[in-house]
Amino acid sequence: MIRFFSLFTLCAALTACGGADQPKDDGHGAHAHSAKHGGELAELGDHEGFLESKLNHDAGTLHIWIYKGEAMTAAKPDSAPVLNLKGKDGPVKLTATDAGDGSWLFTSEILKGEPEAARFRIAMGGKTYTPGLAHKH
Repeated sequence: MIRFFSLFTLCAALTACGGADQPKDDGHGAHAHSAKHGGELAELGDHEGFLESKLNHDAGTLHIWIYKGEAMTAAKPDSAPVLNLKGKDGPVKLTATDAGDGSWLFTSEILKGEPEAARFRIAMGGKTYTPGLAHKH
């Protein structure tokens, strides 16, 4: 009984200290990354890179930045990023335009609403990544 209680206490303590907002330790140390432009981050592969996205509902635009590695240095994709959306009228495929400053821009009326599902297609270094659109209100 004492062993069970000790195990229960340990599990409760670990759960309380390791909330969802805490960086996770994957054996390489704690990884805490922050978006350089105030957007939302999505991981590409296993710490191979990151995608930062910043949605402006009023303008119907989605700005993205692509970074490589843990150092989050600017990366250029092999081709223009694509965003596949599921809107109220069905699936939509948007292709980004080069914003000229190392970022990419999607523009569409559908971005003024809330898509049911959204997934990027980023080709970089011969690999294809398909992170979902991270978005907070």
